[in-house]
Amino acid sequence: MVSPWARRAASGLAMLFLEVCGGHTPVGVPLGRWGGDRVELLVASNQSTVTLCCASGSIDQPIVPDASGHFEALGTYTFEGGPIPVGGNQSVQAHYSGAIDGSTMVLKVATPSTMLGPFTLIFGRPGLLQDCICPL
Repeated sequence: MVSPWARRAASGLAMLFLEVCGGHTPVGVPLGRWGGDRVELLVASNQSTVTLCCASGSIDQPIVPDASGHFEALGTYTFEGGPIPVGGNQSVQAHYSGAIDGSTMVLKVATPSTMLGPFTLIFGRPGLLQDCICPL
């Protein structure tokens, strides 16, 4: 027969093991506005939107950095400059990656045909965006 003290000790050790060994939910990027030169990222819990000069995009999953602050997420990217083709501009698959360190984020955007960034964003600041006149 196991004593009540031994059961409590075993239960406490199991809880400690789960906490230390990854039994916790990962912490995502702070929700809200991140802005930088020619870029703005609005982070929501399950989807984020990106606005660039002459382009926009979406990150279709939570942004969850690893222990060193790096993240990768999938989404879409739509170029909105130049002549608009019949049927409008089409979205393409995009790979968003970067790192977060406190209130600073570095963001890169990769599509099948181009790589944008790195952009430096600051939490709580609006993006410095202009109409579609600035080069990417």
